[in-house]
Amino acid sequence: MSPPRRIRSLLALLALAGVCACGGGGVTSTLLPPGWQQRLPRTRQSEALANLKAMYTAEKAYFAEHDRYTTDVALVGFSPERNNWYRYVLTARPRSLEDRSGSEAVHHSTDEGVSEDTFLHPELSVSFDRGPCSGSPPWGVSDDGATFTGAAYGDIDGDGTLDLWTISTVGRWLGGSGCDSVRFVPSGEPVNEIDDLDH
Repeated sequence: MSPPRRIRSLLALLALAGVCACGGGGVTSTLLPPGWQQRLPRTRQSEALANLKAMYTAEKAYFAEHDRYTTDVALVGFSPERNNWYRYVLTARPRSLEDRSGSEAVHHSTDEGVSEDTFLHPELSVSFDRGPCSGSPPWGVSDDGATFTGAAYGDIDGDGTLDLWTISTVGRWLGGSGCDSVRFVPSGEPVNEIDDLDH
């Protein structure tokens, strides 16, 4: 006697889920909607948005207590979750970055940024110290501690072109050659200065 039809369907579904969970690559690709791999890098940009907003919030909290901004990752309490595709910098030329090349992050007393997670993703071959958009303050702390601008950049689709986002405590009119976001950007809003997915 065979099990009822509903139970057979449930067992088949569980077996299929097991194949997918165990890396049945072709099966998984067949089940996902067409074009899902092309949309994956766009979802990675949400990492930069969320972490830059967290960086901004941490900097504002630090400013409220100390009447100035800082580029020190430990002092401001900025620590994105692991598996990050982007490098986060609190200044144009960080003295050091939190090292994420091993299974455990390595912190230094001079960290002014957080490296991309090279334990899980390829290391970036280049660094930025400013974006292409004119009208943005220099990255880091400026105006005697009264202004902060931070950045995030990473190669989220593996093509060698970097995706670059910035956030600032002041409103900015961005423009210029190579700037992918020619517009006014309010204080605290992340902006995509170089959109890797449009290049």
